[in-house]
Amino acid sequence: MLASFKQINSTYIQVLTQRRNFKANGKDSAEVNLFLVDDLDELEDNDSIEVAIVPTHGEINPDKLYLSKNKPAEVAKLVCRDVARVTFRIVTNPNMKVENEEEVTFVPPVTFIECTSSPNQINFLDRSDVLVRLLDENKNPLRVQQAWPVTLEISAGGGRVTPRTIEIQPNTFESEARFTPASHIGTTIIKARVNSLPSATHTITITWPIMIIITSVVGGLVGGLISYFSTSAGNKKIWRVFTGLFTGLVLYWAIVFFLPSDFDPAILLNVLSVFVISLAGGYIGVGSIDFVLSRFGVKKTA
Repeated sequence: MLASFKQINSTYIQVLTQRRNFKANGKDSAEVNLFLVDDLDELEDNDSIEVAIVPTHGEINPDKLYLSKNKPAEVAKLVCRDVARVTFRIVTNPNMKVENEEEVTFVPPVTFIECTSSPNQINFLDRSDVLVRLLDENKNPLRVQQAWPVTLEISAGGGRVTPRTIEIQPNTFESEARFTPASHIGTTIIKARVNSLPSATHTITITWPIMIIITSVVGGLVGGLISYFSTSAGNKKIWRVFTGLFTGLVLYWAIVFFLPSDFDPAILLNVLSVFVISLAGGYIGVGSIDFVLSRFGVKKTA
């Protein structure tokens, strides 16, 4: 839409531009409109005004126009590869007053957004970093000059993304959030949305923590065996070994469950940590279950 101009009683050139931002890609063109205003009817029919347009940035085509009483309006197109606010110097021949307070804003040519995660496949105890990038028309990362808000949502599957709204800061091209499966098994589709750009989606696969379960069971069994062989001969009970299979898993689950949400999961999801914690649970035996119940405020009755 063109800006309106104030009528004054004189002969002058009016410059008008479109009121929107343009992409600084050398292709998105802004129209620069020139109007010859002759309120006092001072011009003759054959009078011609030569108008040269000199922008502070970019290229304008044509850079020279001719206005007359019979052709009082002309249009030139401006393209630019620089992120800038472009103003104009207007030179007329013969010399004439010019009403020119216009500027054209060229912004980074963001064309796409990309949504990815690291890693793409996790078990339901783990977490994944969700990355959102701004891309140009060739799908190369593009740094921006102002903050770009991005909205993230779960469009299919389960889990949660925090925070739901992120900002790509000036002089950067990406930002990240955290995805937590919240016990969901299967696939989850995350959608990233930015105003005026096509949405981007990304799929994360969530699996059972098979290796963790196996390691925990083995650790609990070893803990039960240690407890069995460290007990005096009169108190040895073979069922104590098999109890460790379950109590080791219970203790490991409880420690994971009661950890703060911002705790780094890598500390507890490596095989050594799983084995050691489960070994302790297997060695303690049913005391591990009593510990878990106490955390929930439940006391074992006699």
